[in-house]
Amino acid sequence: MTSDMRHALDERRELIETRTDAVLDTARDAAEPWTLSLGDPPRDPRKAAAWRRHVRTVAGYRDRYGITEDTPLVQEPEDTAQKIDFACARSALARSRAIARQRPTAAERRPVEPDAPNRRL
Repeated sequence: MTSDMRHALDERRELIETRTDAVLDTARDAAEPWTLSLGDPPRDPRKAAAWRRHVRTVAGYRDRYGITEDTPLVQEPEDTAQKIDFACARSALARSRAIARQRPTAAERRPVEPDAPNRRL
């Protein structure tokens, strides 16, 4: 990979992280209902950094797919790319809750049904 390509990818990553930080911080400052189930960041700096990384993934998913519901991940995925992103966001949500010791709601425990039997993402 050329240094120009590496630089462009690094810039893009930084822009995405800045955007998701802003989305997350704005939602938490406004006490939007979906953020309440994320719990609070732990006091331990390493755990807090891990928690933040995971909840930023959830915020990024919501932002990308225009989710406005009160729970973090209600919307069912529509296409393959969104199903992959949904799986990542759901995993990040579970990990953030484990760090913050929050339990998922009944709606969030509902598994995503595959389009066809024996089909993998």
